[in-house]
Amino acid sequence: MRQARRGRAKAREAPMDETRIAAIIDFLQAAERLKDTLRSGFTGEGRPESVAEHSWRLCLLVTLMARELEGVDQLRLLRLCIIHDLGEAISGDIPAIHQTGAGDKAAAERADFVTLTAPLPADLREEMLALWDEYEAAESPEAQMAKGFDKIETMLQHVAGRNPADFDYGFNLDYGARATGRHPLLRQIREQVDALTRGRMEGGAPERDGRGFGRGAPGHYPSPEARERDDACEDDCGGGIAAGRGPAGWLRDRAKPARRGAGGGKYRRAAGLCHRGGEPAFPRRLPR
Repeated sequence: MRQARRGRAKAREAPMDETRIAAIIDFLQAAERLKDTLRSGFTGEGRPESVAEHSWRLCLLVTLMARELEGVDQLRLLRLCIIHDLGEAISGDIPAIHQTGAGDKAAAERADFVTLTAPLPADLREEMLALWDEYEAAESPEAQMAKGFDKIETMLQHVAGRNPADFDYGFNLDYGARATGRHPLLRQIREQVDALTRGRMEGGAPERDGRGFGRGAPGHYPSPEARERDDACEDDCGGGIAAGRGPAGWLRDRAKPARRGAGGGKYRRAAGLCHRGGEPAFPRRLPR
């Protein structure tokens, strides 16, 4: 056994093939687009959430639940969560309320996933695609948990976000019921998330951490300065995007003509979302 370990250690010390490194870097640079691919949800500060941010917090969620997941391969679960939305780096995210056919969406995302992973070495490309197919089939324990936690993270963001005045919180109560009903832990978490949703429906503040960032804190502003920036946004940007008040800013920009953004993807650019009280506006590339 010791000889086998020494053999593996020597193998790891061998230089990695340069072309393999280059191929992985090429893929990572393409996957970076996910940081600029926006979802329909809002962050606690009122800006659109990116797909990359959603995937990060999904992975954090499953990491925190690791001790409760007996019989589930934690590493495999994390890998499924990391790759499940990668295809959206090309064509963008389609909000659940706008999805018409699950099969059509899955086929399109798979095609985009294949395109995105094309730079990878063949073995990694096949491994990644197998993970995506496993997630989509939702037959393994890991895939079922990944699907359920994905829905829960989305609902939690709806509860935490500083959303537009007409945001439909009731959507949460029916969203992902099948995915979150497959395991007792998912059902238990769902009960608390639904309770938070009902609180927002009744006019409660965004649910965050209770230290000036919501969960009952009036307005959930982290500081008086943050409130001042938000008031300036409302006065100068025509609706208060920082607070999610009104249909201004990036929502209006979805109607702009599509153009080809950096990296070859098709995006609409939301220019001048909000100057945040004097700070430069940050451009966002909105998915088609």
